[in-house]
Amino acid sequence: SGTILLSAIPQAAFCYMSTILIPSAGKCFILLNQKSYILLGVLSLSYWWFLAALITKLKREIDERKQADIALKEGEARLQEALAAGQVIAFTWSPATGLSERSQNTVQILGLARGQDANKPGNDFLARVHPDDRAAFRAHVYGVGPASPSYSTKFRFVRPDGQEVWLEETAKAEFDASGRVVRLKGLTRD
Repeated sequence: SGTILLSAIPQAAFCYMSTILIPSAGKCFILLNQKSYILLGVLSLSYWWFLAALITKLKREIDERKQADIALKEGEARLQEALAAGQVIAFTWSPATGLSERSQNTVQILGLARGQDANKPGNDFLARVHPDDRAAFRAHVYGVGPASPSYSTKFRFVRPDGQEVWLEETAKAEFDASGRVVRLKGLTRD
């Protein structure tokens, strides 16, 4: 049970193990006339010190991980605020699956209904590109390759309410060993 406590709550494990080991070591040192008791006392105290050091290390690592998580969440929040302020959508798109992942401000910039998920497969970005610009946009997206890994283009986008907006998109492709596009990463700006 001490080991279970050690992994879950280091302070509780330390207290639990201290209540077992320290009194045992004390009893062993009181009976000084027998060498085996002294050895047991030394072993109990050394085990206690080992556990104390281990618990201290675990607590430090847990605290560092919590701080890293907080810093990551704060960084993500700052990024989303900057993207929203600049009217910019950050995205990744996988040609293999056809799925994209877009920043949180996509709903506002593309005029999607509240609560509508911009990353769902049914929200086909290419289908909303203005028909007159669709072929050129498609050529840019599917024209990336190891020799030309990025593109930049401007096009009209038709929002669900029928309003047309001009968007500028810049993206760069990542490739696998055979030169096939694994994903596109980029920014779309209103």
